[in-house]
Amino acid sequence: MTAKIDKYVSVFNLGLQNTFVYRWNYFLRALFALIPLAGTVFLWRAIFKERGGSLHGYDYGSMIYYYLLTILVSNLVTPTEDEWQIAADIREGQINSLLTKPMSYLAYRFSIFMSGRLVYTFVTLPPIALIFLYFRDYLALPNHALTYVYACISLAMAALMQFFITYSLAMMAFWILEISTIVFIVYSFEYFLGGQMFPIDIMPNAVQAVMKWLPFYYELFCPSPFSLGDFRAPNLRRHWQFSQAGSCSLGPPRERCGNAASAIIKLSAVRKFILQICADTLSRSRATYAAKDSTRRLPFRSRVQIPNPPTQTDRRHSIL
Repeated sequence: MTAKIDKYVSVFNLGLQNTFVYRWNYFLRALFALIPLAGTVFLWRAIFKERGGSLHGYDYGSMIYYYLLTILVSNLVTPTEDEWQIAADIREGQINSLLTKPMSYLAYRFSIFMSGRLVYTFVTLPPIALIFLYFRDYLALPNHALTYVYACISLAMAALMQFFITYSLAMMAFWILEISTIVFIVYSFEYFLGGQMFPIDIMPNAVQAVMKWLPFYYELFCPSPFSLGDFRAPNLRRHWQFSQAGSCSLGPPRERCGNAASAIIKLSAVRKFILQICADTLSRSRATYAAKDSTRRLPFRSRVQIPNPPTQTDRRHSIL
């Protein structure tokens, strides 16, 4: 058991070293997150000024606090380029060397994901702290200690859901060459349905009921109300049940849903078998075409019939 854990600890350390190379990229990404936040602040200031200071239970201060928490949650749980790396492993064939090693590819990628989240969290905390410091007048920290416990649990489950959704999207590289279009479409739905554009609870009840059956609702929106102190038992229980169901269906234990690495090996074997058939068919077609068209491959002089030069007898006959 210890040997199995040591393998993934080594992968985690390698992920830390590789991710720490791009620390300035993460820092600048978090720093430039101030630009959309500034636009959001001006937008909601105008909305609350027009409506008289209240909107579905939110005032201007609580709305700003909600957006600050959304930025924090997004920076803590959202993967960075994991789907592109997994898709590149599949497309370039590097996954074959990883599958032959005595480790689970799912656990391997999860270790890299956790190392990336750790580095990204420490690098982006200073600019996020500056944002919270600037809007300190709108902060309303909960007094109950249980709120922080529930918020940490919901953050961990949101990170698991984000990783498994990213992993599932990257697995589509077995069937399609480029997954960027699908990834951007899913991210667009996540931005709209996950609560980054506006809080979900300002929508009509019928729309909220539909959104609660989607995974995006539990990725960003649910951890934020828990941090605000809204940890009612039905919401918390539904969030945990949905997160556990998603984790079991995408990254389950071996005894419940099978080994994910074995499924990847089967998909890789099928893909390799199909590619081998296509290569054999193509080689036969090329051989047949080369046999039928062999005359076209000869040099030009061998294909052109050059007449023999006339002899002296032929010249005499032509003169007569």
